[in-house]
Amino acid sequence: IALAGRDEEALLPLLRFVSRHLTNQAYASLLTDTAALLLELYTVIIGRSEAVDELLWKLRAKVQEQLALDADLVRLQGSLELILSASMHTRALASPAIGS
Repeated sequence: IALAGRDEEALLPLLRFVSRHLTNQAYASLLTDTAALLLELYTVIIGRSEAVDELLWKLRAKVQEQLALDADLVRLQGSLELILSASMHTRALASPAIGS
């Protein structure tokens, strides 16, 4: 795995990039998986480097923030679908039947 086995010098730029661009929709899908893998691989080294620790905690917070936002968007989508469905049903009842 290209992400495993990195020292602090190689890990820091990667953590910064992922943290900075995680919420960018152009990268979100790829970086969400990358962030999860980074957290899985490197949370075991917490305490060895203050800089890495700080970025891992920031990344963890960003992932949690993104997950909460995604959950909000799913709820919003469900609400919109319900409203649109009710609107279409009301229109169908109000429109005269074709051929009557």
